[in-house]
Amino acid sequence: GAVFAERLAVRYGGRIAVGVDARGGRVAVRGWLKDTELTIRDMCGRLLDWGITGVIVTDISRDGAMQGPNLKMYQELVKDHPALSVTASGGVRGHGDLLALKECGVAAAIVGRAYYDGAVDLKRAAEECR
Repeated sequence: GAVFAERLAVRYGGRIAVGVDARGGRVAVRGWLKDTELTIRDMCGRLLDWGITGVIVTDISRDGAMQGPNLKMYQELVKDHPALSVTASGGVRGHGDLLALKECGVAAAIVGRAYYDGAVDLKRAAEECR
């Protein structure tokens, strides 16, 4: 995991984004089956230290659940690591959530179930979040 990411960072630097899965503020691994002691904040700090500036953060407790994104987590990540380009993943229910994520300072958001259920129109979302 971490050694592989560090090796990639040395080779590709700011040209890659790393996916980080989180549950309860901690990094989860092995297909979301194991929670680690590493906080999402600390993991993102390590990535920046390695030269990786893009991160896709999934709050796995919200992924596919249509409960809304973990705005507090994303807001804190952006505040703590302003050089990080954060893509939010998990929980988006509709256009209001996308606008709230934009206000948090995330660079992008992944929309899954809300799109398939018709709650998000991609053209409208792109215009609103521009």
